[in-house]
Amino acid sequence: MLRTTATNDRIGALLLALSWCVVVQPAWAGPRVVLREPSSKDKSPACFYQVQESDRPRPEAYFPTEKDAFELLHVTGTAGLKQGDGSDAAAAGQSIVFRDSAGWPFVPKEPVTVYDFAEVPSGVRGALSVAIRAIVMSEVAGKPYDKTRVKKKEEYVRLPAPTIRNLKRTKRHRVLATEEEYQIQAELDGQPTIEITHMPYLKQHDRPERGVLLFVAEAELPVTGRVRYKIPSVLNVSTGYRATVALCLVVEVCAERDRDKIQLDSPEVLRVDVRLRNLDLSNDVLNAARKPIRDFINEEARRKHDRICRQANKTIRKAVDDQTFRLPLLRYLGLL
Repeated sequence: MLRTTATNDRIGALLLALSWCVVVQPAWAGPRVVLREPSSKDKSPACFYQVQESDRPRPEAYFPTEKDAFELLHVTGTAGLKQGDGSDAAAAGQSIVFRDSAGWPFVPKEPVTVYDFAEVPSGVRGALSVAIRAIVMSEVAGKPYDKTRVKKKEEYVRLPAPTIRNLKRTKRHRVLATEEEYQIQAELDGQPTIEITHMPYLKQHDRPERGVLLFVAEAELPVTGRVRYKIPSVLNVSTGYRATVALCLVVEVCAERDRDKIQLDSPEVLRVDVRLRNLDLSNDVLNAARKPIRDFINEEARRKHDRICRQANKTIRKAVDDQTFRLPLLRYLGLL
């Protein structure tokens, strides 16, 4: 039974794909691929098409997962969409229909880049994790962080202030003015945990000499230090704390093959997410300020997003250039 939310495009694509299966091939056995939108002019990262439960796939993901893989079906005619400029399918006058992981056919309305999907072996991922961990230890260990910030909060109320000319006039009065001061001191407290959870190599379907290496790096850094929370004339307390800083990076490395040589471009961090976890305060008085302290640290991470991206790029570039990772990676890519 067809979904009630299916569009005419989906129904038409279904009929076309079914007719192709019956006439040309007894079963769908096309290669598994992922789809990516073209790069935008504002240089923002191009997103991958993500399979939706009750709608057409949309380009919303920085990183494709297994459920976002499509089956590629080459169909002649005009119903499918050509890949992109210079593609073999376009040159041959072919059109393309895909089938998503839920079994529904999909015909993109816009040009897409088609990539073959292959997961990099765990040994290569492990070598990158070790390289990143060593670099992080050398750059962070023994370098304490100290930041003080003041947040001002004012509340106003409007009260009637009529005049002869304007009986509805109101005037704003300040009824509350507070100032909160936070001081955070932190340093690394032990070994960071770093894991490359996913690392697919995406080979461009119509131009196999070009590819993209994507990976997700998840890190947890145990930190310790002191935090001070102050409201003038009301509260001024400080205490030690322990916490975990969690980071998640999505990184892209473009690759190109020239005969027997593979050239890797500089890595680019597409997305950074920083969160504070497991905040443990040694002073019960400050437990009442746990939420504003956590919010302050998370807000500080958002304010320094660009700086964190730049530092992450430097660290990842050093790790990718490490021979303990680069040589096994190039050896693997040479087999594809």
